[in-house]
Amino acid sequence: MQYDYSENTIILSDKIINVTAKMNADGKLTWTVPKGDWTIVRFGHINMRLTNKPAVPEATGWESSKLDKVAIENHLRNGMIGNLIKDGGPIGDGKLHGLLIDSWESHVPTWTMNSEDMFTEFETRRGYSMKPYLPATMGYVVESPEVTTKFLRDLRHTMDEMFIDNFFTHFATVAHDMGAEVYTEGAGGEVLPVDPMRYYGVSDIPMTEFWYPKAPSDQNEYAKPIYNAASAA
Repeated sequence: MQYDYSENTIILSDKIINVTAKMNADGKLTWTVPKGDWTIVRFGHINMRLTNKPAVPEATGWESSKLDKVAIENHLRNGMIGNLIKDGGPIGDGKLHGLLIDSWESHVPTWTMNSEDMFTEFETRRGYSMKPYLPATMGYVVESPEVTTKFLRDLRHTMDEMFIDNFFTHFATVAHDMGAEVYTEGAGGEVLPVDPMRYYGVSDIPMTEFWYPKAPSDQNEYAKPIYNAASAA
């Protein structure tokens, strides 16, 4: 369906002014505003305040960033698994054989810990800066409906690649270095904007969920990426 947008509802990217440098560390904006009507939009990122679950109290903590290789490295190598497999640890001396990426309970992360990383990743992968198009993430139309749709598609494509490269692939790289194979259960195609075949493609053992006696939804076998896991295997 094609919608006709009034010209005054469309923002031209060359009319957007980035005033980031005019705001101090306390959040105070000092800016000589040009004549006209302006809408000031402030973007930020926060901890999603999600903890891993289910887990015993001693093993409960913040979900790691799934778009950041450094976070995954810290989570595995410098966190719980690294402590468990170190010399004298309960699963040290080669007792660790596999790591499971289980059911996804961390919703849909949309940003990295370091805000500049997302801008860099996007520009490297898509060939242009996402900063002038950020208002599109809030529902504004930038340049045109076609350009806005393309940007939003490019943003999801970038997230897809970052989930694959920075989480699923890097998780496997670190796990293999620890002597463990990776079992991957699910998330892409049902929760995350990710191609399931791509993340199963970097898993040693693709797997999925099954529910008994009742499927999690009326979609039955289509509710989980069962066919994708079987095809990848």
